[in-house]
Amino acid sequence: YMYFNIKEMYWGELALSVFSVGINIVAMINWKKHTKDKKLVINKISPKELIISFLITIVSGVAVYFVLKALNTNQLVLNVVLLTVTLLEYYLTFRRTYLKFVVGFVSLGVYIALWSLALNPANNFALLFVINGSLNVFWYIDGIIVWRKIQKEEAAKNNDLTQSQ
Repeated sequence: YMYFNIKEMYWGELALSVFSVGINIVAMINWKKHTKDKKLVINKISPKELIISFLITIVSGVAVYFVLKALNTNQLVLNVVLLTVTLLEYYLTFRRTYLKFVVGFVSLGVYIALWSLALNPANNFALLFVINGSLNVFWYIDGIIVWRKIQKEEAAKNNDLTQSQ
């Protein structure tokens, strides 16, 4: 995968490949630590935290733009958007919030568009990435369904606790 990113000069996508290994390990450990009765304890973030995370995303996007531009990255704007939006998605994953899926859909759309632009008869490999991104849409839909189920169960449990007090 990294080879194809280098071949296409998709430096933002290459950076994501490297970052995602560590970030996914940290997020997995965090999710494991916040599991109760084999179910994830979901989290809500405050509007203040959400605004701050979006502002940081915008500022980091500007910085990433100049770095990737200096590296002569192909599809510069898509690479910048993909990198910054995916980093926001990783943060929201770490925070265990439903918004992870909303931002994830944006990230997937950009990922699919990026690799769709690389499609040509000489680059059949790009089709694999388009298919991969498209299949991940189903994983996100399943995640949303499971997340909603957990939310309903937690709300019912909290309602039962309030009524018993």
